[in-house]
Amino acid sequence: MSMSRGTLTELSGRRSSTDSYRSNERGEWWFRWTAPQIPENATFDQKEAARKGRVASQTILYVSLFTMLPLPLAYKNVGFLVVLTLTLAINAFALFVLNRRGYLSAAGWIIVTVMSLGYALTFLSMPQGVSTLLLPAFDLMVASELAVIAFFAPRSVFVVMFINILFTMIWLSAGKHTADITQVLAISPYSIFYPSISLNIFIAVLSYFWSNSATKAIADLDRSEEIIALERREMAQQEEQLLLKLQLEDGIQTILQTHVKAANGDFSARAPLNKENILWQIAYSLNNLLSRLERHSKLQTEMMKTQEAIKLLVEAVRMAKTGNQPFIPPPRKGTIIDELIVELSFFNPPSNQQPLTPPYSSNTGSLQPRPGMRKVWRV
Repeated sequence: MSMSRGTLTELSGRRSSTDSYRSNERGEWWFRWTAPQIPENATFDQKEAARKGRVASQTILYVSLFTMLPLPLAYKNVGFLVVLTLTLAINAFALFVLNRRGYLSAAGWIIVTVMSLGYALTFLSMPQGVSTLLLPAFDLMVASELAVIAFFAPRSVFVVMFINILFTMIWLSAGKHTADITQVLAISPYSIFYPSISLNIFIAVLSYFWSNSATKAIADLDRSEEIIALERREMAQQEEQLLLKLQLEDGIQTILQTHVKAANGDFSARAPLNKENILWQIAYSLNNLLSRLERHSKLQTEMMKTQEAIKLLVEAVRMAKTGNQPFIPPPRKGTIIDELIVELSFFNPPSNQQPLTPPYSSNTGSLQPRPGMRKVWRV
C-alpha cells in the first residue's frame, strides 16, 4: 500500500513541477499582460485559443517593431511620425485590450488592415509614383500573409494573398508610376508582375502547409496528452481499487481474528481499525459490543465470587452455631463480604456458652419464640 501511495505522490509531484516550470518560463510576464490565460481543465479549443493568443501577442510586437524600422530615415517627417504614432496606438489597443481578452479575430482584422493601409499610404506618398527601383516594395506585402496565420485559420492566408496580388496588379496598371514602368508594361508586363505575384503565391502556399501541419501536430499532441491523462486516471483508479481490496482483506482478517478470540472467551480483544479503513464502522460496533461483554463478564465473575464467599460465610456461621468451637472466619475472596467477615471475627462467644439455637420456630407456620428461650447471644 505504501508503494501505491508513493506512486501517486510521485506522479502528482511531477505534474506540479511541470506546471510550475511552465509558469516560470521566460517571457511569461509578457503573456500575462497581452494574451488570454489558460483556464484549469481546459479543452483543446481553449488551449488552442490561448496558444494562438500568445502567438498573436508576439506577432503584434514584431509588426510594431517592423513598423518602426524606417524611423532613423524619416524621423524629421512630421506626417510619418503622426502615422507611426497612430499605428503604434492601434497596435497597442489590439494587443493589450482585444488580444488580452480573447478577441483574437478582431485583433487580427485590425493588424492586417493597418498593415495593408500602411503599404497603400506608402505608395500614395511617392510624389513621382512607383519606379523600377521601388518595385521590391511590393514584395514586402507578403508580411501580411505571414501575420494573418497568427490570428485566423491557415486557409485565410489565401484571402490575403489574393488581396495583395489584386492590389499589386491594379496599382502597377492604373496607379501612378514613372515612365520606365510604362515602358516595361508596354514591352513585357510579365516581367513586372511575376516577381511580386510569384512571391505572394509561394509564401502563401508554404505558410499554409506549415501552419496546417503545426495545427494538426498540436492537436495530435493534445490528444496524446489526453490519452496519457486518461491512462494516469485509470492507473490511479486501479491503485485505489487495489488499496480498497487490501483494506477489505486486512479488515476482514482482523475482524475475523477478533471474533475468534471473543468466541474463546477473550472479551478484551479489539479490532484495531482506524477511520481510514472502509470497515472501521463495523470494527467500532464490534469493539463497543466486546467492551460491554467484557464489563458484563467482570460483573458476572464478581457476582460468582460473592456468592461463593456468602456460602463459605454461612457454612462457618452454621458450624459455630452447632459445634463447641469459636467462629472461624472463612478465607477472604476480595468481595464486599470480606468486610462482614472481618466484623464477625471479633464476636466469638464464651467457651461455656450453650450452642446457638435458632430463637424462632416455624412449626406452626409462623416465626414464634421457642419455649424456654430467654435470650440468644449475638454474633
